[in-house]
Amino acid sequence: MDSKTGVYICSGCDIDQAMDVEELAKVATKECKVPVSKTHPVLCSEEGVKLLHEDQEKEGVNRFMIAACSQRFHETTFDMGEENIVVRAPIREYVAWTQKTRDESGEVDEDTQLAGEEYIQMYTAKLKKHGIPQPFEQDTSKKLLVIGGGVSGMTAATEAANAGYSVDLVEKKGHLGGFCLDEHKLIPSRAPFSEPENNYVSAIVSTVEENKLIKVHTSSFVNSISGQPGEFQVKLNQQGKTEKFKCGAVIMATGSQPYDTAKLSHLGINYDNVVSSAEFEQMAKSGKHPAQRW
Repeated sequence: MDSKTGVYICSGCDIDQAMDVEELAKVATKECKVPVSKTHPVLCSEEGVKLLHEDQEKEGVNRFMIAACSQRFHETTFDMGEENIVVRAPIREYVAWTQKTRDESGEVDEDTQLAGEEYIQMYTAKLKKHGIPQPFEQDTSKKLLVIGGGVSGMTAATEAANAGYSVDLVEKKGHLGGFCLDEHKLIPSRAPFSEPENNYVSAIVSTVEENKLIKVHTSSFVNSISGQPGEFQVKLNQQGKTEKFKCGAVIMATGSQPYDTAKLSHLGINYDNVVSSAEFEQMAKSGKHPAQRW
């Protein structure tokens, strides 16, 4: 589409008290070679905006240089549509309100007028060089990488798969389930919260392994992740073999492990009848527990 530039100069808000706006319009026409150059007493008024739209429809103006107030004001007022470019020259704030105004006889100050003319020249040149902003678009991966095959990781993978996304689930052990898989009972998750629940982690593992959108990588760990959100490059090590793939997002769901009991010798962990909670869970699960209730 051919471009056509229009310069519109407002004389309101004391602008005409500091500059000769008609002379500014001549600068736009003669020096800047602008085909359409007009002035208006209140460009942000209904009549002023109507003038802009009329020139858009009848004159074919699609590049508007508005010399008036700062672009902080009337942003939506001077919105001429996505296919048109609007540049705002703030001659009110930077010239009319900061430079010398007309003297008692009505003569404009030479330096003030020159400043106004320079703003017309600068912003008209900017408009001519300006283009319609184009959005930066790139292909991104919708695949999700979940690191950690415990309850948190499996839940994240399942929810993502239920939403229609492909998932790579990485677990360093040879099986899914994480720490909770070895527990005899689980903390109650529903009312009345009075009795421990049977271990249901195995059922979650089966659900994950049967889901076609979830690719499970056991006995694996992540070598490296590079890139940025939407386009991560992942290097996976699976029993000495390297696998590469892309993903758009990463969920870290790792970290649940028992405390090192070797550091608890001062609490009696070396005694035969003192065990950790993890060891006690194993004893309860296997049914081999010499402890008895007193």
